[in-house]
Amino acid sequence: MPNWCSNEVQVYGKEKDIAKFVDECFTDFKGTPVLDFNKVMPEPDYKKPQKDGTHNNGVQTQPSTVMPDWWTWRNDNWGTKWNLVPDPEGNLTGYEIVAQGDDYIQLEFETAWSPPAGIYDTIFEKYPDLVVEWFYREDGMQMAGWLPYE
Repeated sequence: MPNWCSNEVQVYGKEKDIAKFVDECFTDFKGTPVLDFNKVMPEPDYKKPQKDGTHNNGVQTQPSTVMPDWWTWRNDNWGTKWNLVPDPEGNLTGYEIVAQGDDYIQLEFETAWSPPAGIYDTIFEKYPDLVVEWFYREDGMQMAGWLPYE
């Protein structure tokens, strides 16, 4: 079980830019738009072999000291091992839209161990007209700060 990292995210911009961001990066879950890391930065097709021989349908084929392909890719690229969209049982925990208007959206959610810095970086690159303020706090390790890392 991971330590949970709390994330407080505010995104501001013109109405058309916020609408595009929500349309392209969120998944609807029972009427609630949920930031979907896989839409921000899509995972590779784990069923398709890669040149280095990895991505074996997410199944661990190496000794137990090596993590499954999905785990490694997500941590290396997203900065955390789990997406925010509901798990297979339909659970959506630790996620809330605090406020939303035509020109902003404010979210609070939890991620495993650390903030998803790769998601922040990708949003920053893909949506240069948006202002993204991202505060994180992980009490178990006594760390807190703002993305991007300074």
